[in-house]
Amino acid sequence: MAGTEREPIDALLVPLRGRRRPLVAVTALTMAIFLVGVMSAIGMVVDGATETVALGPGEQRAPSAPSAQARRDIPAVPLGATTTTRPGGVGAPVIGVAGPDPVQPAGRGSRSPTSTTTAGPKVSTSTTTTTASPSPWRATAPAPAGMAGRSGHRALWTGNRMVVLGGTAEGRLTGAAYDPGADRWHGVPDAPFEEGAWQHARLGAVWTGDVVAVAGRTSLEGGVLGAAAYDPSTGTWARWEGVPEGITRVGGIVAWSGAEVVVFGGDEDGGTARTAGAAYDPAAQSWRRLAPAPVALGAADDPHVASVWTGTLLLVWNDSHDGYAYDPAKDAWSALPDAPFAQPLDEGAVTWTGTEALWTFGRDAAGATPAAVGAYDPVGGTWRTIGGVPVPGRRGPAAVRAGASVFACCGDHDDEGAAGAVYDSAAGKWSTLPASTLVPPGRVHATAVWTGAAVVVWGGTGSDARGAIWTP
Repeated sequence: MAGTEREPIDALLVPLRGRRRPLVAVTALTMAIFLVGVMSAIGMVVDGATETVALGPGEQRAPSAPSAQARRDIPAVPLGATTTTRPGGVGAPVIGVAGPDPVQPAGRGSRSPTSTTTAGPKVSTSTTTTTASPSPWRATAPAPAGMAGRSGHRALWTGNRMVVLGGTAEGRLTGAAYDPGADRWHGVPDAPFEEGAWQHARLGAVWTGDVVAVAGRTSLEGGVLGAAAYDPSTGTWARWEGVPEGITRVGGIVAWSGAEVVVFGGDEDGGTARTAGAAYDPAAQSWRRLAPAPVALGAADDPHVASVWTGTLLLVWNDSHDGYAYDPAKDAWSALPDAPFAQPLDEGAVTWTGTEALWTFGRDAAGATPAAVGAYDPVGGTWRTIGGVPVPGRRGPAAVRAGASVFACCGDHDDEGAAGAVYDSAAGKWSTLPASTLVPPGRVHATAVWTGAAVVVWGGTGSDARGAIWTP
């Protein structure tokens, strides 16, 4: 009976007895996969888990150390190169020369350090890029032979070139023109004056929009007023004849009224020659005598005399700081109120801002160089003092209106940390001009012209053949 009952059961188990070993193998493989997964998960948590902690203001998390495998994956970085870890993992560093931050524009300093914290095997990185601000100064090409070290000269911007004329220098070249776009100098032919008179700076010059008009003595020993016009488009000179009788050795202050070249002053000691004036009309090719100045005015390079053209008036100050305004339309002079300086200042610079005559720096009778700045409003007839000058005073600075600002640099000073200062007349704020070997202390009586995009500084006592270009 028992044997009979087992026969059906054995018959059912016969097909399965041949598959027992594969089934056991499958079960074992499944368990192995399960155990490997559990161990891997535990290893990832132990090796790579990070804690997320909120950082307070100004705090920076130190980067977590990479695992041994991650350290093996990072190649050596050359000294001086920058590295940036790509987001999303360790990866290979990007190696390059230090330069501007790719996110922040160049010249704005460094970007704040960034910290990344993630769960898992990713490496936390901290990246800081520092960009040095480029210098606003650059050198011009060297001027032609005979121009080096020139002072007492005149420099005028013609729209595409700076024309340099007169001054004291060795050699026979009396002038040159500089093209900042091409960084190239061009020669200027000799003016129709005696060489000695021309080189010894007793002349004034002004740009009329078409020609450079100059006026000065015709010879080293004296003579009548000589005037001529240089046309940079043709490279030629033309004499302006017919100076009124009795006007001798005149040529100190020269201004363009929009219709006439106005000339006042001169370098003769005493007499009417230093007060006499005349005006030349290029269209009519004729001269007229002007009402004499109420005070004697020196030559164009006289450090005791300052002048500026406002668009309608010629403002002048003599060595006693007496100020007067000349109106060409009325051919009349009027006195100006006293300047707000404790003592008269000479060897300063006066620049027209568009609304005011800005007086910067200078030297007083005791030899001191206060950082004195005053502005005169010819419409209101009032002075105001301007404080906050960020640099010490100096004598013989070079100054020019540069857009909405007034640029003043160089001169005799001992400030090694700054070349000068820039005054934003619209905002009423000062900024410091960074120092440069191109404009060292002691560069006195240099000239500055505004090209519309940059300032070109050239010449001055102790200068070499190079000029300096400042780009705001």
